[in-house]
Amino acid sequence: LTSGAVYVGQYVDDVWQGEGELTTTNGDRYKGGFSSGKKNGGGVQYFAEGSWLSCHFVDDVLHGEGEYHYAYEASSPTIRTYHQGTLLEEKPSTRVPILDPPVTPTPLSGRSAMLGCVRTKTAVETDHQQNTSVLTAQLKELEAEMELNPTPAKAFQLKKRIAIVKAEIIKENRQFKNAIRSF
Repeated sequence: LTSGAVYVGQYVDDVWQGEGELTTTNGDRYKGGFSSGKKNGGGVQYFAEGSWLSCHFVDDVLHGEGEYHYAYEASSPTIRTYHQGTLLEEKPSTRVPILDPPVTPTPLSGRSAMLGCVRTKTAVETDHQQNTSVLTAQLKELEAEMELNPTPAKAFQLKKRIAIVKAEIIKENRQFKNAIRSF
């Protein structure tokens, strides 16, 4: 990417399509759905200062209801309603704050996807296995590309992407351990 941002995820005809993760140079990160090279669908927008928003995008623009979690733990999350990127309303959430942001968007649609749901230990374990499988496959694919003696510029990009995926694997394992302890 010319902006210095890093994208790791699915492509169709060299365009971001499906599930992916976009990390910008300022440290903000979006993990969720992409379509036609833009954020589309449900996902989680992580902000560099530590807050995060479980939200819905349409063509790179926030749209619909999402749940915003502040960086400091003492604050309760809020429900934010957006229309074409404009914040229309913010109100307190009735849900208990989640201390760690979700690893992947909930594969639900509508309000359930925005607000999450009560998860069982089996669901947490299944999600962890799926997340680990996807991340491991991405890592193997990137490492295989490195073995093809890429140009220095391509090698630099691959090394950055490998580092991000390795960090995600570590984060996934940490969050899984924390989630299992709660059962």
